[in-house]
Amino acid sequence: MTGITVKELLEATGGNLLHGQEDQHAKHISLDSRKMEGDDLFVPIVGERVDAHRFLCQAIASGAAVVFTSEHHCGEDVKACVRQQCGENREQE
Repeated sequence: MTGITVKELLEATGGNLLHGQEDQHAKHISLDSRKMEGDDLFVPIVGERVDAHRFLCQAIASGAAVVFTSEHHCGEDVKACVRQQCGENREQE
């Protein structure tokens, strides 16, 4: 993938922008928050054992430019989740 904007992702998926800008670009797709390349679209998969929504903070800190979520319904939900996951690490938040 050589770059896609949030606006293009929203149009392709029928999703809603909860936080950020429509002109933000993503250059890679990542399903694993530990293997980010920078400017990634992080897609948190909900599996039998692990819900990757638990790793939004790690994904953002590791280079996610865009994050999909099926768990949050507004920007405040996303911000609260990231704050909780980052805990005391305000720099990472």
